[in-house]
Amino acid sequence: MRRGMAACLLAIGAAGLAGAGSLEDPTTGGSAEVLRRGAWVAHAVAPLPAAAPGAPVYPRTRYGGVLAGGHEGTGFFRVEKDGGRWRLIDPDGGRFVSRGLNSVHARDLRAHRENQGIEAPVDPEAWAREVRGLLLEAGFNTLGAWSADGLFREEGLRLPYTRVLNLASSFGYAIGVAHPKFGHTGFAHEVVPVFHRDFAAHCMRRAAELTAATRDDPWLIGYFSDNELPFRTENLVARHLLYPEDDDNHREARRWLEQRHGRFSPDDVTEADDAAFAVHVFETYFRIVGEAIRAADPDHMVLGSRFHGMAMRNEDLFRAAGPHVDVISVNYYHRWDVEQERLARWEELTGRPLLVTEFYARRIPGTEMDGPGAGFRVRHNRDRGLFYQHFTLGLAEAPSCVGWHWHRYSDYASAAAGITQGIVTAAGEPHAEVLDLMRRTHQALDR
Repeated sequence: MRRGMAACLLAIGAAGLAGAGSLEDPTTGGSAEVLRRGAWVAHAVAPLPAAAPGAPVYPRTRYGGVLAGGHEGTGFFRVEKDGGRWRLIDPDGGRFVSRGLNSVHARDLRAHRENQGIEAPVDPEAWAREVRGLLLEAGFNTLGAWSADGLFREEGLRLPYTRVLNLASSFGYAIGVAHPKFGHTGFAHEVVPVFHRDFAAHCMRRAAELTAATRDDPWLIGYFSDNELPFRTENLVARHLLYPEDDDNHREARRWLEQRHGRFSPDDVTEADDAAFAVHVFETYFRIVGEAIRAADPDHMVLGSRFHGMAMRNEDLFRAAGPHVDVISVNYYHRWDVEQERLARWEELTGRPLLVTEFYARRIPGTEMDGPGAGFRVRHNRDRGLFYQHFTLGLAEAPSCVGWHWHRYSDYASAAAGITQGIVTAAGEPHAEVLDLMRRTHQALDR
């Protein structure tokens, strides 16, 4: 579906972070208030297009893919470029757009019940069956990162899923240089210790352990090597040199600097030096984790390390990752509109398709718009559905995009009253207005 065929364009002016703009919802005549992050344009769709008369109806595979185009089924998920567009192909040869939710688990439901003094336990199988029905009815087809995929292993409960291996993060904790941060793992001096003499062996061993139970499972789409690593270039050589002189990461920075300049000259390091050394870091990381995952499980895809923040601006990072992954994964935040030229550039740099692995809009009622998390802040719950519709229609236009995963399935049980982020409350009650817009969007995209 082309968004331009039925789009109503509304230009919204630039404003500061404290301002809220009004986005008309043509389907109801109401409005959606969103926090402005610079100048942006909203595309509200009204109405979503109907199926063309006589349009073919293709059969679907058991994984949910569409049997069109004569693609080969290899028994596992894979990607291929078809007529200028990247496609995710399911194990039976169906065209599959991964529409997923992260953190599909019952921990928030259990926490909510505990907070309310409800003693009745959650029945895992009954919960999984109910959740699967809700997801499929709304048009979702994938369990994203950090989901309880083990509960969906029985016949009649299966859904395609992804896994996060945390190879660098687990190694950082093993050698005592990692610590928890909001949303991801932090490292001493913001340095991923890829030059440590034991890093490659750890990745090989850890990948073999974590893939043993899934390497033959056709429902697994693939593995993320890590999540949101601190791939920053600022003062990168100096930050490596903060490690003790007998540490491998210090030694490698010193060796590299001596080779580059013919002498050890830490006081003379330039931005160009940091950028060049960063390429060495990036290529080392992706080579090691890529080799480890493929040695442990050659049949499933390597899905990247979920780029985020300033890393998304670093073209060298995308170039370094491309040869070692099947898919580039990006946690795509702080944007109201999909940047088509930027997505095309990522494909050009990597030669790989894109999976958007996190995005969301969070309802924050009242006058306060601050709070943890990188998603858009909106005033009303329905506005989250409008954001989803707008953003995913933009992603569907991108020839490189093979799917997207909303963050997350349920609201946090610890969230303040009125703050919503998932498709259900912490008590498991569906956010009907949000789900209705998501469902209608998926139905239109399937035509």
